[in-house]
Amino acid sequence: MSTSLIGASEIEATPAVNIDDLVTTKAGVLRSRPSGMGEGVPMNIIIRGVPGSLAATRVLILVDGVPTNASGTPFLILNTVPLRAVSRVEIVRGPSSALYGANAFGGVINIITKRGEGNPGGSIYAEAGTHGYMNTDILSEGESGPLSYAVSGGYRSIGNYAGADSFFVRNGTSSAVREAENRNYRDTRFVGSGRYQLSDNMSLRMHGRFFDSNLGYGRTKRDTVFARDSVPADVITTGRQYLAAPEFRLSLDSDLSLRAAGYVRRIDGRFESETPLSDVDYTEESYWTSRSDEYQFEAQGTAQLGSQFLSQVLTIGGDMLRNDIDFGAVRRSETDSVLRKGRTAGITAAGMYAQSEITFGDMRIVVPGLRGDYHSEFGVTVSPKLSASFLVLKDHDIFDHVTLRASSGRGFRAPALSELFMPPLDINSTMTLVPEPDLKPERIWTAELGVELEMMDVFSLQLSGFYNYLRDLINPAVKSAPCVTCPVQVTHRNVSRASSAGLEVEAGLQPLAWWTITGSYAYVQ
Repeated sequence: MSTSLIGASEIEATPAVNIDDLVTTKAGVLRSRPSGMGEGVPMNIIIRGVPGSLAATRVLILVDGVPTNASGTPFLILNTVPLRAVSRVEIVRGPSSALYGANAFGGVINIITKRGEGNPGGSIYAEAGTHGYMNTDILSEGESGPLSYAVSGGYRSIGNYAGADSFFVRNGTSSAVREAENRNYRDTRFVGSGRYQLSDNMSLRMHGRFFDSNLGYGRTKRDTVFARDSVPADVITTGRQYLAAPEFRLSLDSDLSLRAAGYVRRIDGRFESETPLSDVDYTEESYWTSRSDEYQFEAQGTAQLGSQFLSQVLTIGGDMLRNDIDFGAVRRSETDSVLRKGRTAGITAAGMYAQSEITFGDMRIVVPGLRGDYHSEFGVTVSPKLSASFLVLKDHDIFDHVTLRASSGRGFRAPALSELFMPPLDINSTMTLVPEPDLKPERIWTAELGVELEMMDVFSLQLSGFYNYLRDLINPAVKSAPCVTCPVQVTHRNVSRASSAGLEVEAGLQPLAWWTITGSYAYVQ
């Protein structure tokens, strides 16, 4: 499949501030983020035209193999890891459900943090900018005997998280510039991992993350829903995430290795808003809380089989996930009395997969894969995959190598708990998010052709063409308001058919050992 690697030297050279700034330098990877730099703002990573979702993401984001996608929660939280803690980033385009699971619908971004090398030491990084922007990161890493570690923490704040003094607002055919108020933002981030080498063939690793954020979301306090001269109220949206992920690895011999891993995560959130009262033209200041508990366990085995002319690397594994969310009641800010009841919801998901890399000599590789998933709400789904590559030229007078490749596969994504069961949530006095319990899982079929070439260790080119066919894609939809003065109700619906197709080009030129020029282009329909 088409992949891109962002290595340590490229990360150090880039002007990127956040991880999402970094990944959008690669062909076919887009970021949809109206404003903001952290949690609380609907943000999505879009790969190859597969759109983002209003209440979830269709791209699997991993940090050291552990998802940052929180099942059932409304927002993608991508920038929880300081950029200085990142060693490299791997991007896999296209659905990868056969190996990575149901959330790898549009692709996978795997963020690998630093593992700790050399003598223990540390560094401090600080930067500042306009609109009160400040970022401080502390990094410490090293190794001593069988123990290696890397920990990083940071604090960020900005007086206006949109990074602008005003917003351009369009309403139908009219437009206006509105002053940006009440959008302060701050967060605290921590990520750390430690590895202990128990023996030559056995290791134990622990990965942990903590994230805490606080922002003003721009609620407008109004005496009535028709008021135009009201002053924005002080609104706070907060989020807090805890994660611990142990991993055990065992190499029985040079041809067989086993891996067992899992994680436990808790996410707490609080959202302040205005709740319209149905019987009068008036809104109440209100707040809403949620708590998500998530547990996952995974086991995997890898074996190398075959002879010199026909060999394969066989990977077999399985995983199981449990997610429970308490969607709290909507309460009056002043009295804590209930305006709308809350509810609890949960899902259980499990999967088994197998994938084999079959190599014929050093010229051809075929990779078949198959995954079966069970979801407590939607039953069983099977996702096949088949990839192949063929080495056309090797050690030519001009070309170091030329490789042709092709792949096809299927992926699926079950609706998130927030799309299915979250009680109506008032974003402000004009819009309410409403769940849709009758949603169906969405599915994608993909096909890709590509060529890769390298010339004289100086020039490299990767060219890919792709086509995605989607069924039952979950899209935002507007429901009729129950009354004239009631807010617009935004929900979800399944779109029967959708598609995306395009061409991607990535090129690199290294005229001198210390100077590298890279460029990319993508056309997506």
